[in-house]
Parts: sequence; structure tokens; C-alpha cells
Amino acid sequence: MKYFILLTIISNIFISTYTQASQPTTAIYCDYCSAQGKEVNALSSAFMNGQKIWVIDQQGTDFIIEEYRAVQQSSGDISQVDDFYVELISTHHKSSALSKAVSNAIIAMRNAMISIDESISHIQLPADDEFQSAFQIASFHKQFSGQMSDRIMNDSHIKQQFDIIDAQMQQLQANLSISLPFIGTSLNLSSQIRVMFNDGTSAEMTVTLTTSNGKNVKIVLSLTQARDKEGNIIPDVSSGLASYRSGEILNAGNTGHMGHFADWWHQLEVRGVKVISNGGGARGGSTSIKDCHYVVEKKFNGETFAKLICS
Repeated sequence: MKYFILLTIISNIFISTYTQASQPTTAIYCDYCSAQGKEVNALSSAFMNGQKIWVIDQQGTDFIIEEYRAVQQSSGDISQVDDFYVELISTHHKSSALSKAVSNAIIAMRNAMISIDESISHIQLPADDEFQSAFQIASFHKQFSGQMSDRIMNDSHIKQQFDIIDAQMQQLQANLSISLPFIGTSLNLSSQIRVMFNDGTSAEMTVTLTTSNGKNVKIVLSLTQARDKEGNIIPDVSSGLASYRSGEILNAGNTGHMGHFADWWHQLEVRGVKVISNGGGARGGSTSIKDCHYVVEKKFNGETFAKLICS
């Protein structure tokens, strides 16, 4: 079963540190940096005397790598950026062996991400999925987000692409003599994606990448909003009902699966929302429900409450 998701890569600085004897090594990434810009980036990463700092500057398809050394000017217990200056040690131009090796690794990782972009542009849940409606998940963000994250990572194509990314990260470690506890931040992304349910409702989710010691990069989805069939935000707390379609006739055509809609109302009823059927009793989850409407009223003390009536 294949799931689709839209990712947009956001370029970020990546920082990695390796402590070998007393000399840590750090790598940072920049795009079309000037000579001054590269020096400023190196200085911003300085935190220890003698630290080696690689600045990887991408200029189109070319990579220029400069090596800096951090020099501490003061001997205080707590080091700050103002305590350092940096010295340029060497420059590796695009034709150098090091630049080519680093370029090959970074390009391979980006191609893997592009492959993910091209093959998973949208999540459309199948008709027989356990999640049939956004009303099922509106109040259970973490559970839904966790299950969808697992589904994405179990997709064979995505797993293959992340295997490529993991392998290339290890290649960067070998080329630059750095460890990778934070190098995954070079691939950080935060994109808004949309999950479509069988009843026409939807959910909006953000997607980020996580890594453990620079290995085993994973996608993590987080639910931000659930929407009904007409795109209205589905409240996840009872206090949000006063702004949700008060007085409208709600049915499967304009809302979504009415059984799951009523289940959702039942969840909010537990939190102080009263659900009333035409027969006068409270109910939620009945698939026989055809239409519902509700009114927002105020008590004598001014407190707002919602009353749902279904047929």
C-alpha cells in the first residue's frame, strides 16, 4: 500500500562536531557565501581554541570548501563568540578531491530527497483504511501522527532513499573527519502536507526530519488541523464550537461521515458539550444519523454552550 506526501526541503546550516584528542571539528553549510560571509559563518560556530571549522560553500553545482581554525583570545571559563577569531588555513576549490567527494555526498542526499518529493506528493488514504474521517482524529493528534509517521517510514521506496542519505552522511564523516550527532539538521524540513480521508474530510500536518547521532534519519509527522468536507477547521476542544457552523444543517454532503461526526461530538460532550437527538436523549456515533444542527446559547451567567440536535 503506497502513501503520498509533499515535502519541500528547506536549506539550513548543519553543524557536526568531532572531538579527536583536544581538537573538535565542525562543519557548516552556506550558499553563495562571500569571503566575508564564510568567515562570519566560521566565527559564529567557534566555541573552543584550536577547533577546526569547515565551511562548505555551494555555488550552483560547485562546492568550495574552506578550513578555518578558531583562536581563543581570552581564558574565561565560559567562552563566547566575542572571545574568538578565526584563521583561514586552506581552501579546497571545486576541482579538488575533497570538494568533489563532499559534493558527491551532498548531491546524492539531495537527489534522494527529490526522489521522495516526486514519488510522494499527496497522502490519499484508501477506502478500506482504519481512518475514514478527520472527525476520528481531531482530538487524538499524537496517536494519528504517530501511526502516519510509521506508515510513511515503512514505505519501501522511502526507506531506500533514507538508506542512501544515511550512507552519504557516513561518507561525509569519513571525508571531513567529523562525527554526525547534528548533521541531520542539514536536511531539516518543515512542510505543510494534506491527508485526504475517504469521506472528503482532510487533515493538515507538518513534516520534519529527525536523526539519532546523525544516523537513521526519519520522517515525523505532526497533526496541526483537521478540516471537514467544506474545509472548515474541526475544533478539538468544546470551547471552539461557538465558531463552528452554528445553526447550519450538517450532513454527509457538506460535512463528512455523520457517524464519525457524532462520535466526535460525543467526545466533546464528555468535555461539557451536550448532544441531543430528536428523541430528547444524548447519543453519539450512530451511523443512522442523517442530519444535524446545533445552536450556541448562553446561560444566565453569560457562559456559552452548544446544543446539537440530530435526526
